[in-house]
Amino acid sequence: MTTLMLTILMVYPAIYLVCIAASFLARRPVRRIARDDAYRPGVTVIIASAGEDVGTIRNKIENTLALQYPPELLEIILFSDGPPFPESLEPARNPRVHFVRFEQMGKTECQTRCVGLAAGEVIVFTDITAMFARNAVLALTRWYADPRIGSVGGSFEYRFTTSNVEAGYLSREIRNKATHSQYGFVAGYYGPIYSTRRTVYPPMPKFYPADLMLPLLVSWNGALSILDPESIAYRVLDRKMEQELGRKRRIIAQSMAAMLRFVREKGVGLMERIDIVSAVLTRKVLRWFFVLYCIVLYLALLAAPVIFLATSVVVFLTLAGSWQYARLGGRNHAVLAPYYALVISAATLLAFFDVIRGETYAAWRPGSR
Repeated sequence: MTTLMLTILMVYPAIYLVCIAASFLARRPVRRIARDDAYRPGVTVIIASAGEDVGTIRNKIENTLALQYPPELLEIILFSDGPPFPESLEPARNPRVHFVRFEQMGKTECQTRCVGLAAGEVIVFTDITAMFARNAVLALTRWYADPRIGSVGGSFEYRFTTSNVEAGYLSREIRNKATHSQYGFVAGYYGPIYSTRRTVYPPMPKFYPADLMLPLLVSWNGALSILDPESIAYRVLDRKMEQELGRKRRIIAQSMAAMLRFVREKGVGLMERIDIVSAVLTRKVLRWFFVLYCIVLYLALLAAPVIFLATSVVVFLTLAGSWQYARLGGRNHAVLAPYYALVISAATLLAFFDVIRGETYAAWRPGSR
């Protein structure tokens, strides 16, 4: 039984280390990516909405119109996936904004159709509830002076009015992605701010999360995808950690379904781009399976009842204490982390079940991402 426990203990780390090694060994050399701060291509900003109130829509329009970018080079398309725009919005007062309404067909499909309507050389995608820093588009477009660049993502911040561990987690993720993007590939962008060269935008199934799959498909087709942490979008929220469960469940389930579809389509062709495959495995897929690994490892402790009981008590007390601390409004991220990890783990398990029963979450709701 000890041999079985040791085998279970080592399998997941071994796979992870192999994928990390493959990621380093398979990296394709990329000449230095040059940016040109004076480069000003035509830009189309595509804003996704789905029934938000008129105040939210107006705030986003004002934020976009105030960007530091030549107005004559900035086109704005605002689409609604299903619900009509509020009557009090008065589109005539916003002549620079093209309002487009689709029957509910999913965010990715709406974005793809808007790309077909766009005139800009560079397409910037964003959400109605996310605000841009004034220089956000300038920071994205300067990289397109290099013709090898196919897509550029930005940095995203949650500015919670209450304490939330995700804010700290995001900052670390952004630093990591920016570092790895020097090799010309990013394992997923942040939905509120990412962009692509219009001529390389890859049409994709409507249930694909475009922020995850766009850099993968662009890089797979031979262009480079990078992330610029100086291009910032942010969202101010008052969201408690238990409210993360539904949102994370939808995002993870959609990502899992997209990855399964991609693997089925590419088949043995995946071996042609081990650099991309290994990066996605280490930064996405193996993270999802870490929850299952922990469950199996925990159940393996049944072979040693005393250790199993002691571990159960420690885990229970740690989670209960973290949950109670969160209820009392505590703000220390180290104490809140166990409860946040529990919420994310639960979301991942539910996402596995969603994928098994065929749920793809093509449709989306305000605040769900």
